[in-house]
Amino acid sequence: MLLARLYPYDPIADTAGSGVLLRLSDEDLKTILDGLEVTSSGRLLVRLLAEKEDGESVEVQMSWQTEIAGFSCSLADKSVGVLTHDELAGAIGKPLPEHHRTCRVCLSAELDIWRCGVVDVERGLVHVYTRREGLATVGAHVFFTDADKSPSESGFCFDLTAGEPAKGALRVPSSALRAIQGRAGPVYDEAASASEAFGRLSELSSSVAEFQRNVRSNGLKF
Repeated sequence: MLLARLYPYDPIADTAGSGVLLRLSDEDLKTILDGLEVTSSGRLLVRLLAEKEDGESVEVQMSWQTEIAGFSCSLADKSVGVLTHDELAGAIGKPLPEHHRTCRVCLSAELDIWRCGVVDVERGLVHVYTRREGLATVGAHVFFTDADKSPSESGFCFDLTAGEPAKGALRVPSSALRAIQGRAGPVYDEAASASEAFGRLSELSSSVAEFQRNVRSNGLKF
């Protein structure tokens, strides 16, 4: 199952709006991936319902882009980021813990690769949506995305040691888990600064915006 919070991004104002929650069951994920297998044109447009903070349903459009091996997602003509083929495939079979928080994970190896995921708050585990191996040989950096507004410099973030998220969940360090559960301890123990995490998120948003500008200048449609 995939659970991800998406934020509409305005590249001109360089701001993100209120997030929406996208929930896809294993059956939904398999239907989308099967659609990619049978399409002969290499194009696929998927319309799904996401949920706003107040519970209202809104339509999210996902347009397949072969160049990035993922879906460019939009909400009311505004970009809400990208969901890669790897994330959709990697989410199949992943659990949705009873006590969970959505997150974005920067997996570090030779390159930094971003993936969505969920944190099991009770057990202290991070389930990352990927089936590619070797993405976190150096470690990973996690920040929560379950607030209505886009993550900011006041957001919670923490580091993870090296692991293999394609094969199993990554474990949250004990000090970070205590802060998540609200028991005790500084929020940023064993964590990179929140401003660094926000900088990484800004870089990601800028990269998506730059990709879309390049695509539009070449005459392709989403």
